[in-house]
Amino acid sequence: MAKKDISKTVTGGSPIQRVRLLMENTALIRYGNKGILTEKEANSLYNSFNSPYEVKLFNKWNKIDKTISLAITNLQGLKFQTLMHTSNLRGYILVWHTMEEAELLTNTILHEVEETERKRIAEKGTQESKIMFSQINVDEEGYLDLKIDFEKDEYSSSNRKAKPVKSRAYSLWYVMNNVKKELEESFIQFISWRKAIVDFMEEEGFNIKIYKTLIEQMTEDVFKPVIGWHKYLEGENHFMQIQHNRLDKLKPFYNIAPDLNKIEIDKDIYNTYIKEYLRDE
Repeated sequence: MAKKDISKTVTGGSPIQRVRLLMENTALIRYGNKGILTEKEANSLYNSFNSPYEVKLFNKWNKIDKTISLAITNLQGLKFQTLMHTSNLRGYILVWHTMEEAELLTNTILHEVEETERKRIAEKGTQESKIMFSQINVDEEGYLDLKIDFEKDEYSSSNRKAKPVKSRAYSLWYVMNNVKKELEESFIQFISWRKAIVDFMEEEGFNIKIYKTLIEQMTEDVFKPVIGWHKYLEGENHFMQIQHNRLDKLKPFYNIAPDLNKIEIDKDIYNTYIKEYLRDE
């Protein structure tokens, strides 16, 4: 808003114009920005709400301002939680990628060895080496087969005499899918809260630019893809950007990074947040 327009609003603006200008100034300062009002102008605006209607309007907007400010703080916390899960999943994907590259490198070297000797070397290697969250097997030709989805005997911590049960909890595939689920749940909560805040502000006519800017910035942050490789992305049909019929048949197994653009809000989370938090009903 131009300085001339600000001065006109301070001295003769409508109640809604004055309260919006005052709240915008307050919000800018709260988030470390330079205010659009001088201290004298801010005090003049604050003292200009005198009639019962104006006092009621100011109190209403002041309450909404505190509610939205706290809601944005909570949304920011949820953003960081979502980004933490994103980072965790990306880390496991990179572990998976490194494991596959190590398997390929090892088998390339083993290929140069005669088959009988190859099997002996490979089997000895599997006995002496362990890779986290994986099971290393040797196939009939003496090559390593590194599995990330497998079952392992798990014993009860309270009853060691009980028979073991088969569990996939020690596999990378199990761990990655757990992290993926945590990411999706956190993301759904974020976009549901975000929509609730935006809709609430719209319904109340609480058009404060700095709040909208902060929400847009947080939204951009959480919508960044987990990883930029087609190979691991849901919603992509090819390993690379070009079609490869043989490789692409394996693509579903690698769809571990969720397509965030296809995830929808949870209506229950949305309605609960508006009713119990924003409206405080």
